[in-house]
Amino acid sequence: MTDKEKEKFDKLAEKDKERYEKEMAALRKNGFFVNQEGIKSTDLPPPVYKPIKMKKKRTTKSTVVEEQPVE
Repeated sequence: MTDKEKEKFDKLAEKDKERYEKEMAALRKNGFFVNQEGIKSTDLPPPVYKPIKMKKKRTTKSTVVEEQPVE
């Protein structure tokens, strides 16, 4: 990416850092913060964690070949 293309993302990152610092200052002072939508942090629903899907082990049928004596 060129510097011009990165500029947009740098501005977004700077705004997010300012928001974070503001919310953390309020959290330290009051024990809660009010987010950008005006919702108190203690009223937000807890995060929902999605279970991790594990791939099933693939099993193969193995056959044992018995050796026959040579005559």
